[in-house]
Amino acid sequence: MRCPHCRTPMDPDPRALPPVSGEHGALKLTLEGLPARICPHGHHAPVDADFMFWLIQEMKERLGKLPAGEEKGLLMKKHLCECGRELAAKPDHRETVRERVTYEGGAAFGAVFDLAMHRCPGCGKSQLRSAREAQRDVAHSLAEITDAAKFPHAG
Repeated sequence: MRCPHCRTPMDPDPRALPPVSGEHGALKLTLEGLPARICPHGHHAPVDADFMFWLIQEMKERLGKLPAGEEKGLLMKKHLCECGRELAAKPDHRETVRERVTYEGGAAFGAVFDLAMHRCPGCGKSQLRSAREAQRDVAHSLAEITDAAKFPHAG
């Protein structure tokens, strides 16, 4: 693999980067030990061409497994807890969820989701307002992570 910045051959063994974060909407995502290829000039790149696409889908899938309100309505959306009570428009606390992630047998790295959460006024369950909204925030957060990791932009 050649460096996308200077075309120098890159180190074949990925190295773990220091923590990098990106934030959008209800999500602050931090990746700890993100694997990257590094050239002799210090440029960084994802481990392969599919890595960032895979990472977006993996982060969306993991967020989709967290408790979340259900969206109701076409124009004026309401977000309801499974008990039927409406969730407030603004979050009332934040929670952190830590996950271990592995890409194609490589070294594991950490994904830390810092999430704006809503406590149901009926049953007290802590949840995302909407899984769909949180999943939408993943791509924007990862765009900031791409910049923080000094990865080249595609296209």
